[in-house]
Amino acid sequence: MQLLYITSSRIPGERAHSIQIIKTVDALLSKGVRVALIAPRRRNPFAESIHDLKKFYGLNNDINIIRLPTLDVLFAFRDKTFAFILLNVFFCVWLLPYILFMRIFCRNLVIFIREQLLLILIGAFSSFLKLPLIYELHNIPSLGRRLFWIALRRADAIITICDYQKLVLVRMGFSGRKIFVVRDAFDDKLFKNNIFERDEARSRLGLPLDRKIVAYTGQLSRWKRPEFLLDAAKSTKTDKLLFLFVGGGKNDISRLKKYLRKQNIDNVEVIFAGFVPHARIPLFLCAADILVHYTPWSRDSLVSLSPLKLFEYMAVGRPILAPDQPPIREVIRHGYNGLLFDSNDPSDLAAKIDFLLSNQHLCRMLGENALKESCKYTYDVRAGGILSVVDFVLEQGKRIS
Repeated sequence: MQLLYITSSRIPGERAHSIQIIKTVDALLSKGVRVALIAPRRRNPFAESIHDLKKFYGLNNDINIIRLPTLDVLFAFRDKTFAFILLNVFFCVWLLPYILFMRIFCRNLVIFIREQLLLILIGAFSSFLKLPLIYELHNIPSLGRRLFWIALRRADAIITICDYQKLVLVRMGFSGRKIFVVRDAFDDKLFKNNIFERDEARSRLGLPLDRKIVAYTGQLSRWKRPEFLLDAAKSTKTDKLLFLFVGGGKNDISRLKKYLRKQNIDNVEVIFAGFVPHARIPLFLCAADILVHYTPWSRDSLVSLSPLKLFEYMAVGRPILAPDQPPIREVIRHGYNGLLFDSNDPSDLAAKIDFLLSNQHLCRMLGENALKESCKYTYDVRAGGILSVVDFVLEQGKRIS
């Protein structure tokens, strides 16, 4: 069996989805699966600083990335949506002949996609290609939604990253038989080799030893509304409290610093560490007393609500605060391996931060339980789930033929 993992993302990249793609492919290779990672040739300043992909990401295998030509004009167009459509269309012009070429030499070829526009473009040729197609659902496009649903129904199997997504799809009329839940994961090897005592982690990072630290990792884009966390910080009553944000670009950090000044948030210290290599994330997490996650959500949303950071938080054994949302409740059980807060009320998050920091026994219990639960969410487990889906589509193909 040969798996064609196709992506139009920048590989390598600094965002979570690029890390997830690389780590998933690596885990599949470790299980003996033949995987071809196919990506477009794109302008990628981030990649210029990476001389050894295997070392940078802490991989177990050498990943051969097959890069096909495309028209990358994202840097030149103000309208990024149009430029991204062009990029994908031209990528597919080269991709389709490559798939046909691979079909000549490989038996049991399976296509794996996680981007919506690629699904629409490749799905349009699915009857011509006559190859099983697996789509991993993370979010729904704002444009071309009708075309997306049509293409999604053509997929031989759909992977969702939480039970809630599967439930929504079934309610929309999709067959539950071809929908499989395969959760996101964390790199257990990376975390196993980089766990530190709190004070040692702080000393390495130059962080104060006498402060209570609440940490958040991830992007700081507008749609993620990190301002919610700053509003919560303003409402806290704990002395010597420090909020640590790890991740985000210069523009986002500048926006949030302006927000701090505008809202007169001066009762807590706030540090923006900016982007750090993924290999250093465990060190920052170990330095914290509490780890917090937040993403805005609405009940009719199907955006990715099983964030990678949640599983990484669990792996360092720190208490976790996360929004009370159905997909999050599948992983975080309130009072057992974390606490849930009202995602519409910053003051509720603030109250739970103060409560945890005044209850060290509870902090210890939540952290220990989170660490125990983390073994369910490794990339090895994830790769096993994907292989089960591959076996399903291959078996279905045999029955049809």
